[in-house]
Amino acid sequence: MKNKKHFIAPFIIINLGVIIITLIGHYNDKTKSNALLASVSNNHTSNLKKEVIHTMQTISSDLQFLANSKVLQAYINEPHSDNQKILSEEFASFAKSKVEYSQIRLINLKGQELARVNNENKNITIVSNNKLQDKASRYYFKKASTLNADEIYISPFDKNIENNDKFDNKVKKIIRFATPVFDKQGKKQGIVIINYLGENLMNSIRSSQKLNKIIVLNNSGDYLVDCVGSSNNFKNDDSIAWTAIKNNNSGFIETEKAIYVYQTIYPLSDGVVSLKKNNAYLNVKSNTNSYYWKVISVQKIKNNQIICLHFFYYFILCFTISLFLSFFIGNLRKKNFIIKMEKEKKEYELKLYKEIIDNSEAVIYAKNTKGEFVLSNPSMNSFISSKEPIIGKTYFDIFPDEIAEKLKQNDKEIIETEKSTKYEETVMKDGVELKYISLKFPIVNDKGIIIGVGGISTEITYLKNIENKMKLFNEGLIYQTEVAEKANKVKSEFLANMSHELRTPLNGITLPCQILKKMELTNEQNSFIDKISVSTNRLLNIVNKVLDLSKIEAGELVLEETEFTLSKIITNIKLIFIDQVKLKKLSFELINNIPEKTMFKADSNRLQQVIINLINNAIKFTKKGSITLTIDYKNIDNKDCLYCSVKDTGIGIKEESKSKLFKQFSQADSSITKEFGGTGLGLALSKKIINTMLGTISFKSEFGVGSTFYFYCPIKKLNKLDESAVLIRSELIKFKDIKVLLVEDDFINQEVLSFLLKERSCIVDIADNGLEAIEKIEKAQYDIVLMDIQMPVMDGETAVRAIRKMDEFASLPIIALTANAIKGDREKYLAAGMSDYITKPIDEEELMKVISNHIPSDLTTVVKTIQQQKTEHNEYPGFDSDTIKKIYSKKPEQFKRIHKEFTSTYQNIYLDIKSLYQENSKKELLSLVHKFKGTSGMLKANKIHLITKELELILKEDKDGFEDKLLEFEEEWQYILS
Repeated sequence: MKNKKHFIAPFIIINLGVIIITLIGHYNDKTKSNALLASVSNNHTSNLKKEVIHTMQTISSDLQFLANSKVLQAYINEPHSDNQKILSEEFASFAKSKVEYSQIRLINLKGQELARVNNENKNITIVSNNKLQDKASRYYFKKASTLNADEIYISPFDKNIENNDKFDNKVKKIIRFATPVFDKQGKKQGIVIINYLGENLMNSIRSSQKLNKIIVLNNSGDYLVDCVGSSNNFKNDDSIAWTAIKNNNSGFIETEKAIYVYQTIYPLSDGVVSLKKNNAYLNVKSNTNSYYWKVISVQKIKNNQIICLHFFYYFILCFTISLFLSFFIGNLRKKNFIIKMEKEKKEYELKLYKEIIDNSEAVIYAKNTKGEFVLSNPSMNSFISSKEPIIGKTYFDIFPDEIAEKLKQNDKEIIETEKSTKYEETVMKDGVELKYISLKFPIVNDKGIIIGVGGISTEITYLKNIENKMKLFNEGLIYQTEVAEKANKVKSEFLANMSHELRTPLNGITLPCQILKKMELTNEQNSFIDKISVSTNRLLNIVNKVLDLSKIEAGELVLEETEFTLSKIITNIKLIFIDQVKLKKLSFELINNIPEKTMFKADSNRLQQVIINLINNAIKFTKKGSITLTIDYKNIDNKDCLYCSVKDTGIGIKEESKSKLFKQFSQADSSITKEFGGTGLGLALSKKIINTMLGTISFKSEFGVGSTFYFYCPIKKLNKLDESAVLIRSELIKFKDIKVLLVEDDFINQEVLSFLLKERSCIVDIADNGLEAIEKIEKAQYDIVLMDIQMPVMDGETAVRAIRKMDEFASLPIIALTANAIKGDREKYLAAGMSDYITKPIDEEELMKVISNHIPSDLTTVVKTIQQQKTEHNEYPGFDSDTIKKIYSKKPEQFKRIHKEFTSTYQNIYLDIKSLYQENSKKELLSLVHKFKGTSGMLKANKIHLITKELELILKEDKDGFEDKLLEFEEEWQYILS
């Protein structure tokens, strides 16, 4: 203990000294580091301000040069195409020497671009007139359009949405400079805008980084220079530091991640204070008060590393010396201690094993490969009634030759198979036959060689005698069970017979009551008849339940499997309980999570019977509140099951009464029978029916709050539609289970095409645009895709090109659907990757023919209908009635709904077209006319479809006659609405 004490005290003192020295060094290093960081940050802030001022002055000077150039003035005063071309060339020539200007534009006061030059790495492009854009909604146009003479608008760093949004997400690169231009009369005619690539300014900051990393953030914390974290926003990388930096102009902060020294600059105000024109300061419009940059000098937490290194360097020397001796001495003591402990452990284990073996009632022994005993316990000597040791003896020295030979063969089998085995062995002792169960196992040395056989034998004579007695007992029990089953069957047959005997006279009472109700009786007589009917019906219901129970117990209940939909069951349930629910002023809610026309195969009558029993109980025990029926189809215990629950806000069930539920002729509380009535058969019968259907029924309840009874049972869902959804025709091409993805953005077109395809038994999925279609194709497998061309988000051509780039969809049939029928469109769409091409309005037979050409022949079959049904269909003004009757022969109400949706959606179509035409919004007008053309053609509104087609052609080719054709359009549309 003294040596240990002398070792610990110097060790503690030396290491405390090392820690104190390290902390002092850390404080000095940290102070010097902070001062250096502050100096670097101030230098960078100063340099950045200078760079900003220089940049702002240069760009503003260039902007004024362009705004006052003779070429631009010539175009402003005489805006014809030649001057426009000269102006664009002037912009292009200027842009060649300015790689940092990504765009130079002239925009009129309506926001329409008049000229634009793009500069992508000195690749100068003059934008054609048909690609010039409307910028009226852009914030920088709204700001710049209000400028007066000698005023400049400068935007903050912003995202450039041109060129298909190709930009670096980490840096908002564009600063826009704008100033107004005026004609000879001094009237403002537009604005000139230069887009400056701020990346050049940021590169200047990057190139100046030497000692420490410099980052620049905007006022939202987004990185403008050098993202040092895992995200694009500084707040996400170090929220503690961002809170302090955002709320202070300058300072210093240290967090767990880094040390930050920061300064704030206002680039828009700092950079334009010295902008002049004709020796006068320009009036600059910008977000000078709300937009700022944070310039931060960053040093990763190295000081913590330094203190760790100092601590390590100072401490390790003393620690190594001090611990070397302690480890050396400790290892010697530990080695001696381990040797002593292992010796004591072995001695203890040997003693423990010997005690266990010697005191065990089981016979334990071991023999070598010659069959000689090398180990035995006292139980072995007691067994052979010998006090002499048996070490060195064999079985033949102890047992008769017949038994010894059998035991020897068992040992031989153990050695040959090298596996442990149990044997039931019989030996004779004092003339008595004894039964033993013996576990024999091979004994293996360190080299894996078998050197003997071990055995543990336990006497089981007593257990064998009990086993024989149990066998006799079970035979008697089986006999008694058979007698009980016969008695139960007799009881069930009796109940069944009695139920039938009771139902006959009850029906004799019910029928006369129904006849009497039709006669003219007094009020008192009618009252008696009603009472008789109610009592008779209650008694008949009880008899029916008893009969069902007797059938189940007798094994005579046979489930009838039929194809059905849940809609019929739900309708029946509503009719049965609507009056009861209204009478008690309860609310009844149905939650059906199963598609309406999903078909199942099971005993629908029994399922309906159980649901009715559960709802009947819920109504009976609920005085106020609600009853909720929930139906679903889901996987339970790895089986597809119909799930049904009935939830009420009734009296609930007491805890002590829950065990009585589902028992025959039993209710939860005797008082319930008096207040609510009933026999207690409903739940018992429901449980037996559900159990017969291999399902489960149970409940959850809280007294005074309410109860939820639920059941689920495995039933088969059929992979086909309800028969009412199938279109029957004399000769019908039926595409059963073909998976079709319909890519269409127009709701009415979706409805019509879905209807046509589903009538052919196709499985239809819908995507609203090309991007959604790609996502669905990657997740699911389709046999064919019907792809509209003009859609928002992503059009059909772009989508099909993206799909064809994926090898697994190289052969997927994709059919183009479009209202374009111009020569060359077919070749264009096929070149884009389409498999085929169909023009709108789409003909049903043509559509089915094209589909059949692009799917495997084994997926299509021609079937003849067993009957041809003709459905009368109302005439619709402006529509092809014969074609509509042919398409919607089975479901005329489907077209009625689509017609209503069509007229409602486009009710003001004439006013919309007229308004866009007067506003000269050609792009929006052309899009609206094109969309209406496709929809009207799809619905077989032939005349207005042709008028719309002519309107579109006039717009595309800039022909005259639009107003006259629009009058025809109005007249036909009013006729349709009539």
